[in-house]
Amino acid sequence: MGGATLRYRFLFFVGLAVFLSASLLGAQGYCSDEENCTVCHRYSGLGTIDKAGRERVFYINEEIFRRTVHASVRCTDCHTSIKEIPHTGSKRVDCATECHQKEPSTGKPFSHKPVFELYKGSVHGSNIQPGYETDKPNCVYCHQNPICKLDPNKVSGRDLAVLLRCRGCHVNRAWANRFFMHFTCRLERRFTGKQIVELCSSCHEDPEKMARYGLEPTWNLKDSFHWEAIKYGDPNAPNCITCHAPSLKGGKYDVHSIAKLSSKMSPLNTVEKKLKVCGQPKCHPGATPTFVRGKVHSAGLKFTILEETLLKKGAKAKLTKEQRELLIKKAKEEELSAKIVYFVQLAYTILIGVICGFMFIHQLLDLRITLRERREGKH
Repeated sequence: MGGATLRYRFLFFVGLAVFLSASLLGAQGYCSDEENCTVCHRYSGLGTIDKAGRERVFYINEEIFRRTVHASVRCTDCHTSIKEIPHTGSKRVDCATECHQKEPSTGKPFSHKPVFELYKGSVHGSNIQPGYETDKPNCVYCHQNPICKLDPNKVSGRDLAVLLRCRGCHVNRAWANRFFMHFTCRLERRFTGKQIVELCSSCHEDPEKMARYGLEPTWNLKDSFHWEAIKYGDPNAPNCITCHAPSLKGGKYDVHSIAKLSSKMSPLNTVEKKLKVCGQPKCHPGATPTFVRGKVHSAGLKFTILEETLLKKGAKAKLTKEQRELLIKKAKEEELSAKIVYFVQLAYTILIGVICGFMFIHQLLDLRITLRERREGKH
């Protein structure tokens, strides 16, 4: 009897070990989690409140993560400060860190460092005001580890034909599926024009933040024809990147190296450069020097709101008198032209409303007469 009990206990522990191993291996194969971080981070309630009172969530959805561009990257390749489990915290991820992934064309460890160096030299990565380190966007402010729309297990048609070609040489199906998903995801358009404008506006519409850098807020971009075209889905409508990092012949402008307008590196630094940007075939071919001198980010009728905001919140935003006066001066310079445009738009709106109203009344009267004549037998 004692021998049987011992044998059952042995089988129980062997079965338990197999179950745990299968679970861990399943997690590893599911999202390339070699370190089994999802043993803890798979729970949706995992999180904390930091010293600033902000909620920080540490939950990782395995189903979503395995469809992102970072699915095959080990957690500690980015979170290099974590050396033990359980851990009490980690430092901010440095996107310039070398990754354990090999860059296929060179065989060297992969790194975002070249792109990060471009960013550090750009207007977004340099000249940050002391005490306002969060003013300017870092990598994760714009990049959210995009989810790939294609699932290699569900593709059909042309996508399936491409995947089968990959598998023709790369016999490891899991490897072929992963790289097929990675390539197709990277070829997708990451942001729509509307999303790009909303992303840039999340900073550039803030008058306090812009004043710290001697800039005027660009909230009235959404009063322009460009925004109307973007909003209604015109594929040729220009967004912020179209002008500030255009895809011109030669490819010398990059979204990570956007420069100040006063810099020689800016594509909008001179009238000649603006002609190339505005005169692109799908934009304004044949644009003249007079055309490109026109304002794109006008202050418009929001001047009064801008002035009141600056005067009321000036102390809170630590704006100097010179900064307030500079922004107010720029707004005043464009107030008159913006008012004219506004009243022209208003006149057209009223005129169209009146015409349509009279047409509606005319049709009602005509319908009334027609019904009366039918009752009298005249039709």
